[in-house]
Amino acid sequence: MNYYCIAGSPSIEFQCENDINLQLYFLQKAAEDWNDIVNSINRGQRAEVNNRKEKLVFILCCLAISLSQLLGQNSPFHNGARIDTPRQLLNKFITEHDIDERERDNIAEQCMRIFDYYDAARHFGLNKGNEKHILIDQLTIEGLNQFLHMTIKVWNLVISLMDNGKEISVADVVYFADLPDSNNKIFT
Repeated sequence: MNYYCIAGSPSIEFQCENDINLQLYFLQKAAEDWNDIVNSINRGQRAEVNNRKEKLVFILCCLAISLSQLLGQNSPFHNGARIDTPRQLLNKFITEHDIDERERDNIAEQCMRIFDYYDAARHFGLNKGNEKHILIDQLTIEGLNQFLHMTIKVWNLVISLMDNGKEISVADVVYFADLPDSNNKIFT
């Protein structure tokens, strides 16, 4: 039988051939395509990248699924029948833990934006007034870079809080290349 990893720590990545860590897998898939984009930009193809909405949306969806699973699998707030939405899980998580108020507000705002885009992609066909298409059209590599950094921040927060203050970053396990000319570095 397969073992499905539910702890937040990426240190349990894959301990044997039957271990399955879906939350980390989606983050790894986001990293693979993100690194392809950064390589394209480094080859001078930035305009082509922003015109490839499919790839940008795919990365965003992988980040959002990873966050959703990470929060859902590490939530003590199960009501028995159904797990809350990612938005509800995030709100409960950041209010139940001792997080600086300004940081909590920043995480909430950025993650709600990630989930707005994710919902637009998931419900792309239900599109009165083209609002979902308009939102997806606004997704840029720079915006995705912000979402990427926030995803890593939430991962690290969950790891720290759920693994008794472990000083490990998910960026130690999953490599995301830095966007050229960005002041917002993943690896320092």
